[in-house]
Amino acid sequence: MDCVASGLTDRGVAAQLGLSHNTVKFHLKNVYAKFGVAQRAKAIEKHVGAGLREQP
Repeated sequence: MDCVASGLTDRGVAAQLGLSHNTVKFHLKNVYAKFGVAQRAKAIEKHVGAGLREQP
């Protein structure tokens, strides 16, 4: 989630992590479902709010 929170696109995350674009989309879809959100920004808010990411 840190790659997503840093502003990378799905393709950017895939390139950074050495994964396929479809793999990133699949996993983000599952993350959104787990957080109960439908938007990237809301997932990031939940991620940061849960203390899962260090604040700069």
